[in-house]
Amino acid sequence: MKKIFTIVIIALSTNAFSQSTQPISIFTNSTLYPFKNCQNYAINERVSASELSLKKYNVKPTVEESLLAFSINSISDSVSFWKWNLDTNGWEIVSKEINFIYNENNNLMSYVSQIWKDNTWVNSFQELYTYDANNNEKSFLRIKWNGVDWVNAFKNIYTYDDNNNIISFIAKSWNGSDWVNNSQYFATYDINNNNTVKFSQNWSNNTDSWLNSDQYIKTFDSHNNLIKYLHQVGNGSFWVNKDQELYTYDSNNNNINTYEQLWDGNAWVNSRQHICSFDSKNNLTINEQQYWSGNDWIIDWKVIYTYDAKNNIISLLMQKWDGSSWVNSELRLSAFNENNFFTSQTSQYWLNSSWINSWQTFLTYYPDNSFKTYSQKQWDNIGTTIISGDSVYSYSHLVETGISDLMKGSISLFPNPATNRITISKNSILSGVNTITIFSMNGQKMLQARFQNQKQFEMGVSTLSRGIYLVKIQSKTGIESKKLVIR
Repeated sequence: MKKIFTIVIIALSTNAFSQSTQPISIFTNSTLYPFKNCQNYAINERVSASELSLKKYNVKPTVEESLLAFSINSISDSVSFWKWNLDTNGWEIVSKEINFIYNENNNLMSYVSQIWKDNTWVNSFQELYTYDANNNEKSFLRIKWNGVDWVNAFKNIYTYDDNNNIISFIAKSWNGSDWVNNSQYFATYDINNNNTVKFSQNWSNNTDSWLNSDQYIKTFDSHNNLIKYLHQVGNGSFWVNKDQELYTYDSNNNNINTYEQLWDGNAWVNSRQHICSFDSKNNLTINEQQYWSGNDWIIDWKVIYTYDAKNNIISLLMQKWDGSSWVNSELRLSAFNENNFFTSQTSQYWLNSSWINSWQTFLTYYPDNSFKTYSQKQWDNIGTTIISGDSVYSYSHLVETGISDLMKGSISLFPNPATNRITISKNSILSGVNTITIFSMNGQKMLQARFQNQKQFEMGVSTLSRGIYLVKIQSKTGIESKKLVIR
């Protein structure tokens, strides 16, 4: 039996609307949640305002569903978007999303977006979704308002294998009378659900056929560690090498070296490498990048990570090598609550021997640890005046999924923390087909496995980077969620 709790969630976020002259970070991607690995994408993109639209949290398991530990889902009723007007020095309404419809599994089926124009609400677009029996998204359709009626815009179609891995995707757009192909990709997986091959194609109107675009081939070792990542580009019916990354690991499966190489037409040429160090708890402490000069490796930059007693990253110091010494570049300071959920991050850049404010992000949570608010602000180039802002107001209600009392606390997961494998155990046989899904804290589905009629099931997790994950265990009697720490 489902219980409904009505709440109001107000999420604030910021987008720059005034050009900042702050120094550009030496890192290609700025971050809210840094990746804890030794690869070139060691720093992930910062969460944007558009990504925080709460409707999107229900399309795929994401931040909000992760924080709710899968026992409660947030159901959006409406979302309003505002921006700061420098002329009036006040907030002005921009758009809103309404008419959210969900199916019996709380999957988002459709919603309507409207814009505020000439003191009235005007239809903009609708999005519609369908799902399979496993709650995988089968299709996505956007239709737009032409001033008189709703007309097709574009759509995506997905297919999955028996383990719920995406094996094909196709994107199409509407030309006014028919659906036209745009792009597609196909993916294959090994017996451990590692994605081994993925290739994409683009539709050519000139040849009326699919043309190869990019292919990615991944190789894994016996511990499911990624050891080679090969990128090729299409050249007619052939695939031509473009770049590759080679990974090495220590005895604890920590990625300690990553080598990037480029194809010059005849052979692989060194490009960059990352050299990483870890502490006794297998936390990444230093990620140093070097580039190839043609004769030797030259130091470029490094990131130094520090952690609290619960292994949460509390600081990232980014430094650039000037040829003789390390020079400060950027500093990120993070805080977490007692439940290890991220609550704030402040970014500062180094200027004239002092740290200058750049941007700041905050998240808050309700007593049950469900996501409550997000806010962000950005300063000017001297770190004294806030120069940007917009806001999102989301009105939602929480739906308790009615977890069976038989399932609550009846399943154990060990070891926890884990490194290579975990065991799911129950004091009686879990009959029928049972599904175990592991999600990252940003909601990405990382691993999934199924088993039948067993009291105990072992699952490999060596492919997971160090951090906190959420494990969803689903059987015919209900759903149970566990927090998992990977070290």
